[in-house]
Amino acid sequence: MIWTLRPLRFLVPVMLFAMVAGCGGDGGDGAKPVPASDASLAALVLEQMTLSPAFSSGTTSYTATVANAIASTRVTPTTGNPAATVRVNGAVVASGTSSDPIALVEGANTITVVVTAQDGATARTYTVVVTRRPPPSSNADLASLALTVASLDQIFDPALSSYSASAGFLGVSTRALAVPADANASLQLNGADLTTGEPGPVVPLVVGSNRLTLRVTAEDAITTRAYAIDVSRATLAGVRQEAYVKASNTGRDRFGTSIGLHGETLVVGAPDEDSRATGINGIQTDDSLADSGAAYVFERNGTDWHQSAYIKASNSDAADLFAGAVAFDGEFLAVGAIGEDGASTGVGGDQADDSAASAGAVYLLRRDAVGAWSQAAYVKASNTESGDQFGSAVALDDGRLLVGAPLEDSNAVRVGGDQANNGASAAGAAYLFERSSTTGTWRQLAYLKATNTASLDEFGSSVAISGDTLAVGAWGEDGGAGGIDGDQADNSVRDAGAVYLYDANTSGAWSPAAYVKASRPSAFDGFGLAVALDGDLLAVGAPRQNSNASGIDGNELDQSMLDAGAVYLFERNAIGDWRQIAFVKASHPSPFDEFGATVALHGSLLAVGAPGQNSSATGINGDERDESMLNAGAVYLFARDLAGEWSQIAFVKASNADPGDAFGSAVDVDGDTLAAGAPFERSASRGINGNETDNSLDSSGAVYVIR
Repeated sequence: MIWTLRPLRFLVPVMLFAMVAGCGGDGGDGAKPVPASDASLAALVLEQMTLSPAFSSGTTSYTATVANAIASTRVTPTTGNPAATVRVNGAVVASGTSSDPIALVEGANTITVVVTAQDGATARTYTVVVTRRPPPSSNADLASLALTVASLDQIFDPALSSYSASAGFLGVSTRALAVPADANASLQLNGADLTTGEPGPVVPLVVGSNRLTLRVTAEDAITTRAYAIDVSRATLAGVRQEAYVKASNTGRDRFGTSIGLHGETLVVGAPDEDSRATGINGIQTDDSLADSGAAYVFERNGTDWHQSAYIKASNSDAADLFAGAVAFDGEFLAVGAIGEDGASTGVGGDQADDSAASAGAVYLLRRDAVGAWSQAAYVKASNTESGDQFGSAVALDDGRLLVGAPLEDSNAVRVGGDQANNGASAAGAAYLFERSSTTGTWRQLAYLKATNTASLDEFGSSVAISGDTLAVGAWGEDGGAGGIDGDQADNSVRDAGAVYLYDANTSGAWSPAAYVKASRPSAFDGFGLAVALDGDLLAVGAPRQNSNASGIDGNELDQSMLDAGAVYLFERNAIGDWRQIAFVKASHPSPFDEFGATVALHGSLLAVGAPGQNSSATGINGDERDESMLNAGAVYLFARDLAGEWSQIAFVKASNADPGDAFGSAVDVDGDTLAAGAPFERSASRGINGNETDNSLDSSGAVYVIR
């Protein structure tokens, strides 16, 4: 065998190249050198706790809170440069390893981590303040306790464990509001969790005795205490008219067009009132400003009512129709004035500029701790334009104001769209405002449009708000799909109507939650002309629905009774989905009753106005079948029982029913009280419980308080 040696002249340069490449400045593994002055941490971990904020190399200050049971912790620091040194509370700790245990005293403990760079000169200090909570409290006392249906019959005393309350027949349910003496204690009412200081779940009440048990569990999860509340609900026989309410300056004012009822306070709107007065308690006798409008405040003491305030716009003007819509939450009063002509935008603008006819405005008034009223804000749309009728509908809840402008013309959709494009005439809009908890000022939070905006839908013709949920009605919407979240592009059923729901997420951003339709949409039903919202329950009025069904869940398909009207009840389940739970009709429907023209919800009580109802009955549960008094009007009351079933519990008429009074044109319920407006009632009497039989003043209007 012959071997041939090949020359090595090509091999040597290759080897030399490899040797040179292997000796590069990055150490041969592609990593860049770590500066000798790097004094940062790459990670910081404390045993049995979570840092706030989450660790970041550039952040040097942290906090953490631990239970009392955690008496010590270990710190594991990892340096950015392995050559750096680190000390935890002065003791050297190797990078990536745990320190010795560090004892934690109750209260604040400051742990200092000092990183010294490789250069020996650069240093950075990280601090963690660890708060070790005291031992769990064994305090299971309450600090306060109240019911929404009625006041407790005793003054609350944390030392007392038994209480009672008395509610009228209309007090069909209650919620409890409780605050524990220790903020870390937990609450349950009849086994259902309560959130401190917030109304709890609705508890239906039967006629007679009802035992509510509120259990407080201390922070130690061992100590408990039970408070018993015995609520007595009266029988139907005890229901009576508590007050016949008239204005202090009765005129042809349509007093009773709008109502706000909260606790012991009743607010009544009279949009055709003519006084030139402005502000609070001005001169009522100068009627030189036609249809400027006014609101009246009444207070209850026991069973006696009296007028406590007469409220006008701060810039009263003819045809403003101030108080065509009102909402009251106990502290703030929102008053809509659809005829107001101001051209300003936003909150607190120029009230003297009247260059935008019927743009509309809302006035926010506040009642202070001693009962004095003052104007808190003059509110306009962010895109004010003539004819929008901002303020047609208003709703208030916990520092939020929702306003409807059903004739607004933007073709925007959803939330926060283009307000300047007027490509959809009378499509409508709604505006959400919020009050700052720190400054007390109001600002617009969201501009709301339908998810399928179209001309003439009149989105914003009704509004409601409850917690983090908004409801906006659009009675002119033409969708043919039935139920929840159907095809929004189907515009085959003219003026069937729709309601749009919006929810806020945890960061406070609002977005559409549901598109709600009648289960059997029909043309001109007007579904959404009235809405009411209470927690997870939604009531929608469709006063032009034509079914001749009666009671609960009758035949929706029958279309033989023109404008008899209907109400649809929807409920949200635990995962946030809505569904229809009841189709509600009058017990004796008639054509043109317009049952559902107004709706109100309070817990398990539903009030439905039917201003076109024709019975000549008066009071409670009279003859519904009598049809001799055209458009006298009626209110129907429904309740949900312990099994979750709805039924009619009362048929309510005015004590002085007359043709054309339209009793039920406005309704509100709170606790065990119903207030109903009859804006075309004709008595010339004034104040409380005057002469009901006088019929000398057309369209003066009245309100009836039933309890």
